[in-house]
Amino acid sequence: MRTHISRTTILRAASLTLVAVMVFGLFAGVSTTYAQGPDRLPNRGAGMVRQAVIAAIVKTTNQTRVEILQQWIGGKTLTEIITANGGTVDAVKADAKTTLTDAIKKAVTAGRLTQAQADEQTAQIDSAIDSVLTATFANAGQNVGQHVAELGVELALFKATQDTTGLTRQELLTQLSADGATYASVITANKKTVDEVKTATTKIITDRLNQAVSNGRLAQKEVDALLAKLPAALDAAINAGLPEMLQQARDNRNNRVDARLDARAVGELVKVTADQTGLTQREVLQQVRDGKTLADVAKSKNIEPNAIVTATVASLTTQINQQVTNGRLTQAQADAQLKDLSQKLTDLMNAQNPLQGQGNRPGRNNRTN
Repeated sequence: MRTHISRTTILRAASLTLVAVMVFGLFAGVSTTYAQGPDRLPNRGAGMVRQAVIAAIVKTTNQTRVEILQQWIGGKTLTEIITANGGTVDAVKADAKTTLTDAIKKAVTAGRLTQAQADEQTAQIDSAIDSVLTATFANAGQNVGQHVAELGVELALFKATQDTTGLTRQELLTQLSADGATYASVITANKKTVDEVKTATTKIITDRLNQAVSNGRLAQKEVDALLAKLPAALDAAINAGLPEMLQQARDNRNNRVDARLDARAVGELVKVTADQTGLTQREVLQQVRDGKTLADVAKSKNIEPNAIVTATVASLTTQINQQVTNGRLTQAQADAQLKDLSQKLTDLMNAQNPLQGQGNRPGRNNRTN
């Protein structure tokens, strides 16, 4: 079902964007710090693709970012804006693709992506750029202006919180992901003050904006207008946790990772249970479908469930480490999968229906004897 976007919503988003775009494109050094989770690339999100495309349009048309946004909000597609201002679409595509490809390569070098993940991301660049170029502002997303406004401050706030507390990117993301966590609570928990982080955030934004004025990218009156809105925006951000859209992206990613690990874990538990009890995997599966837990199956053959868990931990650890060696996982991703693995397996051993959601094939690599 298509969502109707009212004129009022568009205008509200437009006003937010015209202010926030002054900041959003200026945080190139910060965005790669914040928006990436363990297995996310900055340009994978539509926002980063838009940023690369708009930066390329600036180069090829000599239009400012604000002028481009005004035309986009007015109803033109970015392709129409390019041709109307003497640019070529092919030049914009090539420039944006270079920017995004370089970001992928840097993510691989920094260990945030494996080469296999990078190849997958690279293959999607052309279609992502085409989607941005042909979309009107309204079709690009009802909340795009709000997201730009939030992220303009969020990127600086995240960097300032990192610098002030001394937390790593992943440590800060983890703490912000806790139930009820806000920037303010994380800051104070790490024995720093909110005022320290506010000062640092304001400095990051002010320095970037002043540099934009020096480079002729912004007028001083535009900077003054943005800075006047900054205290209220910063207060709102610092008393909140991760932005909703980033929480959703993180939760979706974590759910997919957990589902894959659960499927593999159940399959390996069935295999090890069969090996240690002398049953076939088919017999183990049938008893589980009849209502027994894997622990029940093990005990019926005088096998300690903990012995099966220990053997399964060893097997899965070897498999996951091999994926790191093969470039299919980063070390950070492997560490996340191995964390609390013994407890997860114990829970699955005692679960009434560990096969639920796994269909008839608990592990793709495990044959049923």
